Amino acid sequence: TERYGTVVRAAIRRSAVAFMVFGIFAVAAGWLVLKRPGGFLPEEDQGYLLVAVSLPPGASLQRTQAVMKQYDKVVRSIPGVAGAIEITGLNVLIGITNSASGTSFVSLDPWRERGPEQSAAKILAQLNAGLRGIKDANFLIVNPPSIPGIGQGGGYEFVLEDRSGREIGQLTGAMGLLLGQANQQPDLTRVFSFFNANTPQIEYVIDRERAKTLGIPISDIFSSLQTFLGGSYINDFNLYGRTYRVTAQADGAARTTPEAVNQLYVRTKEGDMVPLSTLVSIRTKQTSDYIERFNLFRAITINGSAAAGFSSSEAMEKMEALAADLPAGFNHEWSGVSYQERKAAGQSVYIFGASVLFVFLVLAALYESWVVPFAVLLGIPFAVFGAFAALTFRGFANDVYAQIGLVMLIGLAAKNSILIVEFAKLAHERGVPLAQAAFEGAQARLRPILMTSFAFILGTMPLVLASGAGAAARQVLGTTVVFGMLAATLIGIFLVPVFYVVLQGAVERFRGSVEISQEPRP
Repeated sequence: TERYGTVVRAAIRRSAVAFMVFGIFAVAAGWLVLKRPGGFLPEEDQGYLLVAVSLPPGASLQRTQAVMKQYDKVVRSIPGVAGAIEITGLNVLIGITNSASGTSFVSLDPWRERGPEQSAAKILAQLNAGLRGIKDANFLIVNPPSIPGIGQGGGYEFVLEDRSGREIGQLTGAMGLLLGQANQQPDLTRVFSFFNANTPQIEYVIDRERAKTLGIPISDIFSSLQTFLGGSYINDFNLYGRTYRVTAQADGAARTTPEAVNQLYVRTKEGDMVPLSTLVSIRTKQTSDYIERFNLFRAITINGSAAAGFSSSEAMEKMEALAADLPAGFNHEWSGVSYQERKAAGQSVYIFGASVLFVFLVLAALYESWVVPFAVLLGIPFAVFGAFAALTFRGFANDVYAQIGLVMLIGLAAKNSILIVEFAKLAHERGVPLAQAAFEGAQARLRPILMTSFAFILGTMPLVLASGAGAAARQVLGTTVVFGMLAATLIGIFLVPVFYVVLQGAVERFRGSVEISQEPRP
């Protein structure tokens, strides 16, 4: 305590040097804030991964099943994987069903049984490496969204829109150009789209004029095609206490080729049977399995992630820069978590400013002064410096959890300053000279400040060292508040007395008060 008092006395004598030190920390804090990339939500290890499997367009279901069997062997051979569930014919990321798609949910071992080398991110990288040996399919492995219901998976969701109503081929060309450029960028990885405009399809073209001439309703032709090729529900009947469903459908062997429609007949209004081969022609074409629309415009969703060492905001800015070079008529939107991140961008400044203003007004009412609260609030830059220095060291982005921690630090850092300023203010009102009052207040409140501060810091350390479910969010929040509070405590306790002496002295000189000696008594 005596040594602390000696330093405080020296700082009060050399207030100009003290303010220079404050300026250095304030500038450093501002530089760290500007240089720290932003984000929204950290990717969490939730104990499972999502895998979307995509085969060449038109691949049969049997071929997809064979690929899924190879995939299952690779997945189960990776340490840390508890098991996997495969669903053939479904792409859960875009919500479509076709024979060339598959989905898998990879379940990981419990967190306590996995070490640092078996985190979800490390297992994801091992899966990517192991699945490169399967040449018949593309595999997109993603973390589930950090908050269920916001997006289909981790990373960003970039929506390329055609706002000029062009042909689908031009939109596909723009997508290919964007993907080619994006996959060459060092700050982007796994940029991919499931859209493909070259899926082979069979189209049955009905001769409507001939059907009308023969007296065959168009609806009957469609009904016949539906019944024989796809199946139609007829009714239910009960037998032996059970209910059975009746479905009319051609036998499997009778509908294996497109030309099977030539063996079907439809009835005219007069009751005559007419072969469908006289009314339906077969045409092959290449098109997309699905057409996506976003905000009423034809669109394509592109998924991707930030490369290691880069934040989601940097990846999104890069995608926007690449999209700016596309031909006129093409635009972009964000979806899922990316939309929420863009919507919330820039709001942290206003929230932080409003929090500081609220604390300032409360302190102004407490001290009945518009100047003394600044002696308390000037300790906040030290907390910001400590918080962002730790975030930079650990490689965390300035996401929503870091911003929550900053708002907490406003009150936590102000608490230390209040303990010193309040005691000094009361002493000065009793007639103690200003510098002496600040010195006595700082020396008397040192132990309470250290006690409360380190009790909070040590109590919050489990957040910094968190593991398991939700660990990423807890680590960011804990790092922000622990190291921010540590800096505010170890630096602020030496400079807050100086702030009080200088600001309160300026007020008294402005009001014409009797000048009081600034030299503290020995």
